[in-house]
Amino acid sequence: MIIRLEQENDFPVIYDFTKEAFKTAKVKDGEEQEFVERMRKSENYLPELAFVAEENTQIVGHVMLTKTRITNETRTMDGLILAPLTVRLDQRGKGVGAKLMTKAEQESEKLGYSVIILIGDQAYYNRYGFEQASHLGIITDLEIPATYILAKRIGKHDIEDFSGTVSIPV
Repeated sequence: MIIRLEQENDFPVIYDFTKEAFKTAKVKDGEEQEFVERMRKSENYLPELAFVAEENTQIVGHVMLTKTRITNETRTMDGLILAPLTVRLDQRGKGVGAKLMTKAEQESEKLGYSVIILIGDQAYYNRYGFEQASHLGIITDLEIPATYILAKRIGKHDIEDFSGTVSIPV
């Protein structure tokens, strides 16, 4: 298996792949494939942080991180939204998600980011060091239960206070 940057000719495959994979996801809204498309068209899209896992020339996993901002009364800081992490059903439990998460985190650190935020299943993402974002003081104005808004500090940073409201596109 190789992990590589997504390429434009992958986009239609990733669209269909994401739509199919999220049919069996625990946390979903059924529009994840549309979300990917919107994020690619936004100013927050970071092509250097969008990866596919490929085995035998077939995409078996995908992850994308996009830029966001966390604001409070005194400052605004950049962070990343991880959405979505997608693994083909027949490849789940084989470490594909872990490899994609590791690559995404490593590359995010190289670019100087300090926090990754996502909406997902805490039972799954805890294994990667994610916790409820509210534990870091990060909140959102979305009507999503706090147990699904997760965050992780990454890299070597001197930021102690991540508190603020995160902008999560929907």
